[in-house]
Amino acid sequence: MSDEQVGASVPTGDASEARPADATIDSPSIISGPPPVILSEVAGSATLSEDDVEIVSDADASEARLAKVGKNTFDMAVGTLASRLLGFVRVMMLALAVQQSNAADAFEVANTLPQTIFVLLSTGAIAAVFIPQITRAAKQADGGEDFINRLITLLLLVIGAFTVLAMVLVPWLTNIAVADNADLAKPGLIHLAVLLGYICMPQLAFYGLFSVLTQVLNVRGHFRSFAWAPALANVMQIAGFGIFYLLWGYQPDPAVWSLTMMLVLGGSVTLGIGAQAAVLIVALYRDGFRFHPRFGWRGYGFGAVTKMSAWTFAGVLLSPVMSMVINWATSAARGGEADVIGLQGSSYAFLFAVLPHSVITTSVLTATFPALSKAFAEEDVPKIKTSLQECLTLPMVWVIPASAALIAIGEPLLTLVCGLSPVETHALWWVLVAYTVGMVPLAISNLKDRYYFAQQNGPVTFAFSCGQVAIRVAFALAAVYVVKAAWAAATIAAGQTVAALLLGGIWLWMLRRDIGAIGMGPVTALWLKLGLAGTIAGVSAWTLTYILDANSSRLMAFVGCAAGGIAFCAVLWVAAKLLRLDQLTDPVEATVSKVLGRTA
Repeated sequence: MSDEQVGASVPTGDASEARPADATIDSPSIISGPPPVILSEVAGSATLSEDDVEIVSDADASEARLAKVGKNTFDMAVGTLASRLLGFVRVMMLALAVQQSNAADAFEVANTLPQTIFVLLSTGAIAAVFIPQITRAAKQADGGEDFINRLITLLLLVIGAFTVLAMVLVPWLTNIAVADNADLAKPGLIHLAVLLGYICMPQLAFYGLFSVLTQVLNVRGHFRSFAWAPALANVMQIAGFGIFYLLWGYQPDPAVWSLTMMLVLGGSVTLGIGAQAAVLIVALYRDGFRFHPRFGWRGYGFGAVTKMSAWTFAGVLLSPVMSMVINWATSAARGGEADVIGLQGSSYAFLFAVLPHSVITTSVLTATFPALSKAFAEEDVPKIKTSLQECLTLPMVWVIPASAALIAIGEPLLTLVCGLSPVETHALWWVLVAYTVGMVPLAISNLKDRYYFAQQNGPVTFAFSCGQVAIRVAFALAAVYVVKAAWAAATIAAGQTVAALLLGGIWLWMLRRDIGAIGMGPVTALWLKLGLAGTIAGVSAWTLTYILDANSSRLMAFVGCAAGGIAFCAVLWVAAKLLRLDQLTDPVEATVSKVLGRTA
């Protein structure tokens, strides 16, 4: 996906439970090449056909690409960072046009609907179910091309059918997502959301195409294209939002929007999502893959995934329901009040909060997942433990300090990018804090997902999903019926953090029971030292921005961000040296030395 608001309305699915001792592991490893027996048979042949040579060379090329975990992580991190930075520009342009007004909430509802429905399809069918099948098919004589063509054909037909159905259901889905009192307070909100929904819903088909092609690229060892593709989507959306602002300026009232305005704003987003899928078509074509529609799926192994698919589908079926409840709760708590944070404001906060997670944690987990999957396939417990410990250590070295920095300079940063009033900015900062403190638990929860998907485990996948839904819905209802409206959005954001914290903790306990201790003592000690260093640096930076009154204007916000950022880095460095955080200081020193060496 592009830089959509995934946290407030499109949650991460949960997976769970340890594999029974007698179960067969259907590992979703994307690292395995052709089995050794095939390679040995080819190598031992008296003569090698051109096809044999091609099979071996393709397998070796894919294996070599997938083995470069560091390079793959870097490629994904750089692409994701570029996309996120462009996402901030996108937010600035969108804020010029609608800020966090009621019209912005109507746009957010419409733009979230296809994302919400896609979670149901992608998590249940593509990510957790069919990737193992693609991996195994890649070992066949044709490199799995026939199977992949049949799979793509099937998935495109399913996604196309869902898109048509969703287009018909747009009014009904919108009325569920928007509270009646919000529409009464600002007439035209639901009407605008419905019309924008028709324009945005085709994104569902493009998201589906993007996800399918991404998995094929991953199996073939290519990570860069799909990491950079969302950047193109952001560029197109920035252009569309800019045209909107030049033509009509700031438009907060849903009742005055024309069809042309809707087409420019909603259409630019939909075209951007379409473009990010089209980029992957080009990448696959350049890699030599050719798509030919293939019908007939009987006898090709699709039935082997039925059990896992059913459990996963049941689990993620709860996600759209939860998203609808959260959207409804956000709009109901706001009730049309301008100074209360709504759906679009919450998406702004999540975009900032998730930046370190999406750039660092997701890149590391995605690049190391093949090794974890292969370890499960080989039932190599020591390798499983090593992979898990790396995933619990490497991202946190940067995510914990980055999260502290976001909290410290978050208010001037929101002022600079979103241009809201001081009252709105301060309220939005609390939403940012509620999301940001949960980034470490979210990373643990994401690792939990990969752990159980690597096991191809079903039943407790559903149990963890139920737990997540129960916690987040409880917080959403509390936001409407218990807390004051001014704290509703922060309460809903806290629901995600609490869910990730509790479920991640339960998983770590289950993990010890499942495979034994993985060495959490040193990991926890590292987290505590990073947290202490980040807190000291964060307090210093926050104090400086407070003295500068960095929330008073966009100019002072820029000064506050620059001064606060420099202060944070300086104090963090001193604290890291005193605490002997070599995991943080050594890479920085090595990079600086390398840069200075090249310069000299």
